[in-house]
Amino acid sequence: MKKYISFILISLSLAVFTQGCYSPNLNEEPFACGGDHGNGECPDGYNCYGGLCLESAPSCYVDDQFFGEIGGSADKDFEPNNTPNQAYTMTCGGIPEQDTSCPNRYGGEFTYKNLTICSTGDIDIYKVYLINGETFSVTMRIDSNNLANNLDIILFKETIDADGNKTWNTNNPDAFSYSTRDVDELTYLATNNGWHFLMVFGADISYLNRYTLEWFFESPNQTK
Repeated sequence: MKKYISFILISLSLAVFTQGCYSPNLNEEPFACGGDHGNGECPDGYNCYGGLCLESAPSCYVDDQFFGEIGGSADKDFEPNNTPNQAYTMTCGGIPEQDTSCPNRYGGEFTYKNLTICSTGDIDIYKVYLINGETFSVTMRIDSNNLANNLDIILFKETIDADGNKTWNTNNPDAFSYSTRDVDELTYLATNNGWHFLMVFGADISYLNRYTLEWFFESPNQTK
């Protein structure tokens, strides 16, 4: 029941973030960052933290390094990524024949290390294009000193109807990890070509924590 309630809350958060970017009452009701990734288009005096325009960084949003050297980019470089339409494409996660930035998709493990779920209702969504028969494996590590604020991960597909409308069913994910430890892991064997979405969120809507992501791909022809 707890997980079911959490998914309802997440769905509501998705709806809120897609209804519009700006609020006329910034000091009382911060609004979602819009625009390109890394440029939240917040007004003067505000910056983008966890997908929200705020006057100052909240206590859970820090710039120090988490788990050693940063491999990849910091959370602020991916925001806003609170909805599937804003999802950030993971390293080597683009359409293979078009992703010229990735010469070797199956060359090893990829990492983002300075990430955070920060502000109530914040969620982070990343996207990856998977090929039928390909295996996608993800490990998320959270701050072991803050286990009470547990984070979870799910993987879900994009569905496009005959009219071109996109839908995402977070209540029935293709893969998930709800671990109460400091490590969550999921492995998914793709059953079709298409965009898939990895969502990181608090097990409770109020849980805030820092995390890292590590992932790798195995080709359909790769020997197990």
